[in-house]
Amino acid sequence: MRKLIVGFLVFVILGGAAAVSLLTYVKPTEQLDLSYTQPNVKEKALEMLKRRHFSLLLYEEELNHLLKKALLAHASIPAHTTLEGARFRLDGELLYADLNLTYRHFPVGMTAQYRLRWQPPEVQGVYEAAMIKNIRLPAGLVILPNVSLPVENLLPSLVGVREVVFLEDAVEIQFNLGRK
Repeated sequence: MRKLIVGFLVFVILGGAAAVSLLTYVKPTEQLDLSYTQPNVKEKALEMLKRRHFSLLLYEEELNHLLKKALLAHASIPAHTTLEGARFRLDGELLYADLNLTYRHFPVGMTAQYRLRWQPPEVQGVYEAAMIKNIRLPAGLVILPNVSLPVENLLPSLVGVREVVFLEDAVEIQFNLGRK
């Protein structure tokens, strides 16, 4: 009987240690928030037109603010989950979203990977995978919504988008006069 009690206590202690280790491992490593400032893309586009340049670059910082706004306005987060903070990083056609979430009262730091594509009238980020500290989570374990950025709504009404090119650390919006 004594061996059974000792065995049970060892099991409980090891299980508790494993649970604490797991919670510590998935905890976010940096504080992120959802605050953003609205970049004045219309003004930037008008300035480019005055210089007779028919393209503009949206850099990672501007995209970060625009995507936070879009995320707050349209994203549906899975049940029992609260989005606490986000930061977006660009790597060509790949977009990485560093997310701070609370899942059933437990803080979780996660990175979601999206593949970007131009689907007029918006840039779409199609969800591909989720990772916690460079460990890819099994497909289906976490399913996050796609993200989208309505590019044409950011530009002056007299400007239409001709093409969108994904660069290493920016998105180039090539435009023409008049919308289609």
